[in-house]
Amino acid sequence: VLEAGTCGGLGAAASSTACISAALASVSATLDATIELPAGTFSGPCNFVVSSPVRLVGAGMGVSNIACTGPVNGASFSISGSDFDASEKKRSVSIRDLSMSGGGPVAVAETTDGPIVALARLVLDRLSCPDTSVCGAGGGALSLTNVAQFSLMHSVVSGASAGAGNGGGIGFFFTAATGSISIAEYSMYLSNVTLSGCSASAGSGGGLYVTAPAALDLKSVFVTDVRFFGCSAAVDGGGMKVADVAATSTSALMIGPRLTVEACSAGKGGGGMAMESLAVPLVLTDVTVAVCSAASEGGGLAVSHLSATLNSGGLTLTGCAISGCTTNSDGGGVYTSEVSVVLAGATSVSGCSASSGRGGGVLLSSNALVNPPVLAIASSASVSGNMAQNGGGVAALGGRVELAPGSFIGDNTASVSGGGVLVVSSRVHFGSADGALPRVVNNAALVSGGGLFVCMLDSSCGQELCNRAAKVGDVLLMQPVSNTTGAAVGAATPFTTSTAPTSLADFSGSSAPSGPTVASDAAATALRGRTLAA
Repeated sequence: VLEAGTCGGLGAAASSTACISAALASVSATLDATIELPAGTFSGPCNFVVSSPVRLVGAGMGVSNIACTGPVNGASFSISGSDFDASEKKRSVSIRDLSMSGGGPVAVAETTDGPIVALARLVLDRLSCPDTSVCGAGGGALSLTNVAQFSLMHSVVSGASAGAGNGGGIGFFFTAATGSISIAEYSMYLSNVTLSGCSASAGSGGGLYVTAPAALDLKSVFVTDVRFFGCSAAVDGGGMKVADVAATSTSALMIGPRLTVEACSAGKGGGGMAMESLAVPLVLTDVTVAVCSAASEGGGLAVSHLSATLNSGGLTLTGCAISGCTTNSDGGGVYTSEVSVVLAGATSVSGCSASSGRGGGVLLSSNALVNPPVLAIASSASVSGNMAQNGGGVAALGGRVELAPGSFIGDNTASVSGGGVLVVSSRVHFGSADGALPRVVNNAALVSGGGLFVCMLDSSCGQELCNRAAKVGDVLLMQPVSNTTGAAVGAATPFTTSTAPTSLADFSGSSAPSGPTVASDAAATALRGRTLAA
């Protein structure tokens, strides 16, 4: 117990950070050592080095406190597997039940073969990474490089910042070519953690940044029961960003359930979350993104595929809610580029806006001519109450959109065209099963296509590759599907001049005062002049 007498015996002042440093150094040859911090505050510079298994235990969050003072010129805690001998790597380092403020990040590195590092019941307040000399690639409060069996549980990270690199709160950088060479079950485990007011002022991932570009056998990264609030990034992912993950196992990234991202912002894309170039097929379950904003694409969520060396795994949202998110560009709620996205399991995108762009709720963008990505909206999913300049609910710029019977696109608004859906160089499959159709209802556009607008010729609605020989039937297709599995049954039927728009979907209640409810800019199309009753 680091009381006054103990500190004196270690040659350090009572209640000083020097006492903690001396205690850590004194247990270098002792296994399973425990250092107890009594109630009170230990002040001074924080440059703690942990090189042996140890338990550092306080009397409780806000009861035992470490107040780091002076300039930040290194990590507050440095824990490197390279400093442990082979026998010590089989053991663990535990830090729990205390609060720490100021100072550099807790830096953990090279622990793929040990030791286990477990942090719990901590408050990490205003830790920072001012430059790369302090934390390398980033991580304001926690800088994690090539780690396995690292955990942070029941903790709060507040006001952390990365002035350089990525990950204002936590940075996970797995640069090794292979995953853990031990029997580790996970690389990182975050659970019951709140990250608030964290910022990446020069990079991405205001709260959390994760990357693993080379390790095909990466052990699982768990992010569950985590809340991001008021975090920001200068680039992408105000709350969190996951980028360049080469592993293809579905267990590599376990994000959710009970993940909440609120009031976060990004200087570019993905105000709440950004996902880029993932080989792993990612499933987000029970994730809430609310009132986030981005200066560029994806006010709530931005998903893109940029790396030529990785195959896009695709993203499925199950039981997720994205609401009240905004951007001045495209994709107020969700923006996806060259990546297939499925909205399933009662997922909802609501109350979002792309005031000067397209896709107030969801936008799909693709230039692929072979095996283009798909935006699939399942029968239980909804896109409602969103607004944009074009495509108030959904905008598809290339790729393919699949609307399942019973899927709901309603109460959306476009200040120009396509209140419900805008289609540009994309195919839309309207699923039907036993008389059930997609519901594209109660949408409004101030110019044309209150329910649906197909942009064939005009650059003002987004068309870049004008093909005057193209027909709307090449774009809109009726697709019978199984009522039980949702799989296609038979061939899709193109929309023709003899087909009523009501065969595609239920467009009831959708309106456009200055033009048809279902419309196109093509001069000779089946949609020209067709107006549906409200």
